[in-house]
Amino acid sequence: MEDIHVDKRTVTGKACRTLRNDGITPAVIYGYGKNRESKNIQLTQETLHEVMGRLSSARPVQLELDETLILAIIKDVVMHPVTNDILHVDFMAVNENTPVTVSVPVVLTGISPAVKNNIGVLVHELDQVEVTCLPDYIPDQIDVDITTLKVIGDNVLVEDLKLPENLSLSEKELKRTVVTIAKAQKVIEETTETTPGEESEEESDSTGKESENLSDGESANDEQPKE
Repeated sequence: MEDIHVDKRTVTGKACRTLRNDGITPAVIYGYGKNRESKNIQLTQETLHEVMGRLSSARPVQLELDETLILAIIKDVVMHPVTNDILHVDFMAVNENTPVTVSVPVVLTGISPAVKNNIGVLVHELDQVEVTCLPDYIPDQIDVDITTLKVIGDNVLVEDLKLPENLSLSEKELKRTVVTIAKAQKVIEETTETTPGEESEEESDSTGKESENLSDGESANDEQPKE
Protein backbone atom coordinates (compact mmCIF):
# COMPACT_ATOMS: atom_id res chain seq x y z
CA MET A 1 0.00 0.00 0.00
CA GLU A 2 1.25 3.45 -0.94
CA ASP A 3 2.15 5.90 1.84
CA ILE A 4 1.69 9.54 0.86
CA HIS A 5 2.87 12.44 2.98
CA VAL A 6 0.38 15.32 3.04
CA ASP A 7 0.23 18.61 4.95
CA LYS A 8 -2.58 20.76 6.26
CA ARG A 9 -3.73 23.46 3.85
CA THR A 10 -4.75 26.94 4.91
CA VAL A 11 -4.93 28.44 1.43
CA THR A 12 -8.33 28.15 -0.30
CA GLY A 13 -10.20 29.43 -3.34
CA LYS A 14 -8.37 31.33 -6.09
CA ALA A 15 -5.31 31.63 -3.87
CA CYS A 16 -4.63 27.94 -4.64
CA ARG A 17 -3.10 29.11 -7.92
CA THR A 18 -0.10 30.24 -5.90
CA LEU A 19 0.28 26.71 -4.50
CA ARG A 20 0.18 25.17 -7.97
CA ASN A 21 2.79 27.64 -9.22
CA ASP A 22 5.00 26.46 -6.35
CA GLY A 23 4.58 22.78 -7.34
CA ILE A 24 1.92 21.95 -4.74
CA THR A 25 -1.51 20.39 -5.44
CA PRO A 26 -4.50 21.27 -3.22
CA ALA A 27 -6.64 18.35 -2.00
CA VAL A 28 -9.40 17.42 0.45
CA ILE A 29 -10.03 14.42 2.70
CA TYR A 30 -13.73 13.63 3.17
CA GLY A 31 -15.08 11.53 6.02
CA TYR A 32 -12.09 12.34 8.23
CA GLY A 33 -12.03 11.60 11.97
CA LYS A 34 -14.82 10.57 14.34
CA ASN A 35 -17.12 13.31 13.07
CA ARG A 36 -16.58 12.34 9.40
CA GLU A 37 -15.68 15.90 8.50
CA SER A 38 -13.73 17.24 5.53
CA LYS A 39 -10.17 18.50 5.87
CA ASN A 40 -8.13 20.65 3.48
CA ILE A 41 -4.72 19.20 2.68
CA GLN A 42 -1.95 19.63 0.14
CA LEU A 43 0.83 17.52 -1.36
CA THR A 44 3.64 18.02 -3.83
CA GLN A 45 2.89 17.56 -7.51
CA GLU A 46 5.97 15.36 -7.85
CA THR A 47 4.69 12.94 -5.19
CA LEU A 48 1.20 12.91 -6.67
CA HIS A 49 2.40 12.15 -10.20
CA GLU A 50 4.58 9.32 -8.95
CA VAL A 51 1.69 7.74 -7.07
CA MET A 52 -0.83 8.19 -9.88
CA GLY A 53 1.59 6.55 -12.30
CA ARG A 54 1.87 3.39 -10.18
CA LEU A 55 -1.56 3.17 -8.65
CA SER A 56 -5.08 2.44 -9.85
CA SER A 57 -7.43 5.23 -8.80
CA ALA A 58 -9.55 2.67 -6.94
CA ARG A 59 -6.77 1.29 -4.74
CA PRO A 60 -6.51 2.52 -1.14
CA VAL A 61 -3.58 4.63 0.05
CA GLN A 62 -2.31 5.69 3.45
CA LEU A 63 -2.13 9.44 3.93
CA GLU A 64 0.41 10.55 6.49
CA LEU A 65 -0.88 13.73 8.16
CA ASP A 66 0.70 15.06 11.36
CA GLU A 67 2.18 11.63 12.12
CA THR A 68 -1.27 10.07 11.73
CA LEU A 69 -1.98 7.44 9.06
CA ILE A 70 -5.33 7.78 7.32
CA LEU A 71 -6.62 4.98 5.09
CA ALA A 72 -8.25 6.57 2.04
CA ILE A 73 -9.23 6.06 -1.58
CA ILE A 74 -9.07 8.58 -4.41
CA LYS A 75 -12.62 9.68 -5.22
CA ASP A 76 -12.01 12.37 -7.82
CA VAL A 77 -9.17 13.97 -9.76
CA VAL A 78 -9.63 17.34 -11.50
CA MET A 79 -7.41 17.77 -14.55
CA HIS A 80 -6.57 20.89 -16.55
CA PRO A 81 -8.42 20.60 -19.91
CA VAL A 82 -5.39 21.66 -21.95
CA THR A 83 -2.20 20.73 -20.08
CA ASN A 84 -3.60 17.64 -18.26
CA ASP A 85 -1.98 18.87 -15.06
CA ILE A 86 -3.66 17.67 -11.86
CA LEU A 87 -5.44 20.65 -10.34
CA HIS A 88 -7.18 19.06 -7.36
CA VAL A 89 -7.71 15.68 -5.70
CA ASP A 90 -10.53 14.41 -3.48
CA PHE A 91 -9.72 11.61 -1.02
CA MET A 92 -12.31 9.62 0.93
CA ALA A 93 -11.29 8.25 4.32
CA VAL A 94 -12.34 4.61 4.74
CA ASN A 95 -12.34 1.96 7.46
CA GLU A 96 -10.44 -1.25 6.78
CA ASN A 97 -13.31 -3.29 8.26
CA THR A 98 -16.12 -1.53 6.39
CA PRO A 99 -16.99 -2.40 2.76
CA VAL A 100 -16.77 0.40 0.20
CA THR A 101 -18.20 0.78 -3.28
CA VAL A 102 -15.71 1.91 -5.91
CA SER A 103 -15.40 2.00 -9.71
CA VAL A 104 -12.74 -0.35 -11.06
CA PRO A 105 -11.34 -0.16 -14.64
CA VAL A 106 -12.35 -2.90 -17.10
CA VAL A 107 -9.53 -4.20 -19.32
CA LEU A 108 -10.21 -6.34 -22.41
CA THR A 109 -7.86 -9.28 -22.95
CA GLY A 110 -7.31 -11.57 -25.93
CA ILE A 111 -8.47 -11.23 -29.54
CA SER A 112 -12.08 -11.64 -30.61
CA PRO A 113 -12.48 -14.16 -33.50
CA ALA A 114 -15.28 -11.96 -34.88
CA VAL A 115 -12.87 -9.04 -35.21
CA LYS A 116 -9.97 -11.16 -36.44
CA ASN A 117 -12.13 -12.65 -39.22
CA ASN A 118 -13.74 -9.30 -40.16
CA ILE A 119 -17.20 -10.51 -39.15
CA GLY A 120 -18.02 -7.50 -36.99
CA VAL A 121 -16.59 -4.66 -34.91
CA LEU A 122 -15.87 -4.63 -31.20
CA VAL A 123 -17.85 -2.10 -29.14
CA HIS A 124 -16.50 -1.47 -25.63
CA GLU A 125 -19.53 0.02 -23.88
CA LEU A 126 -18.45 -0.06 -20.24
CA ASP A 127 -14.91 0.84 -19.21
CA GLN A 128 -15.55 0.79 -15.44
CA VAL A 129 -17.58 -1.42 -13.13
CA GLU A 130 -18.75 -0.65 -9.59
CA VAL A 131 -17.78 -3.27 -7.02
CA THR A 132 -18.29 -3.48 -3.26
CA CYS A 133 -15.65 -4.98 -0.99
CA LEU A 134 -13.30 -4.27 1.90
CA PRO A 135 -10.61 -1.68 1.03
CA ASP A 136 -7.82 -4.26 1.06
CA TYR A 137 -9.54 -6.31 -1.64
CA ILE A 138 -10.07 -3.53 -4.18
CA PRO A 139 -8.50 -4.77 -7.45
CA ASP A 140 -6.42 -2.64 -9.79
CA GLN A 141 -8.56 -3.76 -12.72
CA ILE A 142 -11.03 -6.38 -13.90
CA ASP A 143 -9.94 -8.44 -16.92
CA VAL A 144 -12.54 -9.45 -19.51
CA ASP A 145 -11.73 -12.30 -21.92
CA ILE A 146 -13.06 -11.44 -25.39
CA THR A 147 -11.88 -14.61 -27.16
CA THR A 148 -15.42 -15.98 -26.80
CA LEU A 149 -16.92 -13.26 -28.99
CA LYS A 150 -17.27 -15.01 -32.37
CA VAL A 151 -20.36 -13.67 -34.15
CA ILE A 152 -22.45 -10.50 -34.35
CA GLY A 153 -24.52 -10.12 -31.19
CA ASP A 154 -22.10 -11.96 -28.90
CA ASN A 155 -21.50 -9.93 -25.74
CA VAL A 156 -20.27 -9.91 -22.17
CA LEU A 157 -22.61 -8.56 -19.49
CA VAL A 158 -21.60 -7.35 -16.04
CA GLU A 159 -23.15 -10.49 -14.56
CA ASP A 160 -20.76 -12.58 -16.73
CA LEU A 161 -17.64 -11.10 -15.13
CA LYS A 162 -15.51 -13.49 -13.15
CA LEU A 163 -14.78 -11.84 -9.81
CA PRO A 164 -13.14 -13.05 -6.60
CA GLU A 165 -15.55 -14.20 -3.88
CA ASN A 166 -14.80 -11.15 -1.73
CA LEU A 167 -16.17 -8.77 -4.39
CA SER A 168 -19.84 -8.15 -5.10
CA LEU A 169 -21.69 -6.29 -7.85
CA SER A 170 -24.68 -3.99 -7.67
CA GLU A 171 -27.92 -5.70 -8.75
CA LYS A 172 -28.82 -2.76 -10.99
CA GLU A 173 -25.54 -3.16 -12.90
CA LEU A 174 -25.83 -6.87 -13.72
CA LYS A 175 -27.62 -6.58 -17.08
CA ARG A 176 -25.41 -3.80 -18.44
CA THR A 177 -23.28 -4.66 -21.46
CA VAL A 178 -19.52 -4.47 -21.04
CA VAL A 179 -18.52 -5.35 -24.59
CA THR A 180 -20.34 -6.60 -27.69
CA ILE A 181 -19.84 -7.44 -31.36
CA ALA A 182 -21.77 -5.21 -33.75
CA LYS A 183 -22.29 -5.28 -37.49
CA ALA A 184 -19.86 -3.11 -39.41
CA GLN A 185 -21.57 -0.27 -41.25
CA LYS A 186 -20.77 -0.15 -44.95
CA VAL A 187 -20.18 3.15 -46.71
CA ILE A 188 -21.90 3.13 -50.12
CA GLU A 189 -20.43 5.49 -52.70
CA GLU A 190 -22.88 6.78 -55.32
CA THR A 191 -21.45 6.89 -58.84
CA THR A 192 -22.99 8.49 -61.95
CA GLU A 193 -22.71 6.32 -65.05
CA THR A 194 -22.96 7.69 -68.57
CA THR A 195 -24.34 5.44 -71.32
CA PRO A 196 -21.91 5.17 -74.28
CA GLY A 197 -23.07 7.28 -77.24
CA GLU A 198 -25.31 9.39 -75.02
CA GLU A 199 -24.83 13.12 -75.34
CA SER A 200 -25.57 15.62 -72.67
CA GLU A 201 -28.00 18.44 -73.33
CA GLU A 202 -25.18 20.97 -73.18
CA GLU A 203 -23.19 19.17 -75.84
CA SER A 204 -26.24 18.87 -78.10
CA ASP A 205 -27.17 22.54 -77.70
CA SER A 206 -23.61 23.62 -78.35
CA THR A 207 -23.37 21.56 -81.53
CA GLY A 208 -26.70 22.87 -82.81
CA LYS A 209 -25.74 26.51 -82.33
CA GLU A 210 -22.43 26.02 -84.09
CA SER A 211 -24.17 24.49 -87.09
CA GLU A 212 -26.55 27.41 -87.34
CA ASN A 213 -23.70 29.92 -87.40
CA LEU A 214 -22.00 28.23 -90.32
CA SER A 215 -23.34 28.73 -93.85
CA ASP A 216 -23.45 25.94 -96.43
CA GLY A 217 -19.96 25.08 -97.62
CA GLU A 218 -18.39 27.73 -95.38
CA SER A 219 -15.76 26.74 -92.88
CA ALA A 220 -15.71 28.20 -89.40
CA ASN A 221 -12.15 29.34 -90.06
CA ASP A 222 -12.96 31.19 -93.35
CA GLU A 223 -12.02 34.87 -93.31
CA GLN A 224 -14.64 37.46 -94.27
CA PRO A 225 -13.80 39.68 -97.33
CA LYS A 226 -12.53 43.15 -96.54
CA GLU A 227 -14.45 46.14 -97.82
